[in-house]
This record gives sequence, C-alpha cells and structure tokens, in this order.
Amino acid sequence: MKKTLAILYMILAVQEPLVHAEPANADPLAGLWRYDEISHGGEAPLTNTGLFLFHNGRFFQQTIDDDMGQAHAGTYTIDDGTVSFNIEMGILVSENYAPVMAVRLNANNRASIDLQDNLLTLKFDEKTVQTLKKHSEVENAEVYTVQGGYLVFTHDSFIYMSLESDNLEAGSGRYKQIGDTFTLQANPWISVSGERVIYSYNEEIDLNLREKTFDFSSGRTVKLNISSEIDE
Repeated sequence: MKKTLAILYMILAVQEPLVHAEPANADPLAGLWRYDEISHGGEAPLTNTGLFLFHNGRFFQQTIDDDMGQAHAGTYTIDDGTVSFNIEMGILVSENYAPVMAVRLNANNRASIDLQDNLLTLKFDEKTVQTLKKHSEVENAEVYTVQGGYLVFTHDSFIYMSLESDNLEAGSGRYKQIGDTFTLQANPWISVSGERVIYSYNEEIDLNLREKTFDFSSGRTVKLNISSEIDE
C-alpha cells in the first residue's frame, strides 16, 4: 500500500486519506466482509455479490443481488448488539422500478448484529436481512473522496461509488497494481445512465491514475474525478 499512496499523491495531488489508522479492537464489525445472501421484507434469500467495509467508525458498501444493486457510505456506532448507520449517501438501483435509481442522503438506519465466528447476519429495521462472510481484517484503509462519492482501497480489495446527477458508477472487488495502473476485477459493477442500467460481473477494468480513467475491457471509458477532501 505504500507504493499505492506514493502514486496517488504524485498523480492525483490529494491530501492524506480520510482513514489511515489501526482498527479499533473493540469493534466486532471491523474488517472487510463479503456478501453471501440478502432477503427483502421476509422474502426468500437472494444470492448477493459485493463487499461491506467497516473501519474506524466508517462504512462503505456495494453489492448486487438478483433484483437490486446498492451503494452506501457513512458512519456507524454500535450499542448493545445494534449497529446504527448514519448514511451520508445511499443508492438503490433496480430495473424493475421507475425511476430505476433511488437516492437518500443523510439518512439513518439500524440493524441487529448476529456474529458467529466469521459469519455476520445484519437484521435491519425494515426487515431486510443481510448475511456476510469475513474476507479479511483491515489494518489500513485508504479512503479518497471523488466527485459524488468515494474510492476505497484495502490491501487487496476496492470499493468505488460515484453519483453525478442521474448517472452512477459503482463497483467492488479485488485489484492488482502494476506501475500507475490498477487492474480491477470488479465483481460486481453497476452503471446507470438515466433509465439505462448495466450490471457487470467479473469485469476487468484498468484504473489508470495518470489519465484518471477507468478503462473497461468492453472498450468503455469512465472518467475518475477527484474532488476536495472532506474534514471529519
């Protein structure tokens, strides 16, 4: 990650990342979690793909199930077996609804915590149940603000979300670095333009920091817009 930081500083000319510290040992949710299943409103569980990062009181989440895509970011606190989310930005996407994208800012949500070894179940107040498996502990997370969202790196994974007007780009997965190019294995990735929704799985994307672009294997290019840092 030291090489990652050096390149980000040199090319993007950003300040220190939002989060760069050791995780709190008292936090039972701390770490990177990989989605397993999700159920909405008591319905049968759906297979879910994506990541959920809890780190130093901040969370970043991006996922797709058989019906809906999501991207959320904000802060959280834990009290008596319940996690309370302060959602700075929350995005739901589904081709089955009109409009296809719902956005909520500065909202709140709560979920009960059921943690059994490396299996986490979150039961939300609105009857959504999410099941996740521990991917890894996270000693450091490099979090950068981008236009309308965030770009997050852990030691081997990434989460990205950027909302501009009615256009969304969001994804999560693994990455490898060669020079100033990161090869992202996005699983999944969501693209929304107006009412057009594209879900991608196992999409290989080159994140070119020198050109500040995401270059998709399909030939599509998306601009990476770094914005000013938010003070916590």
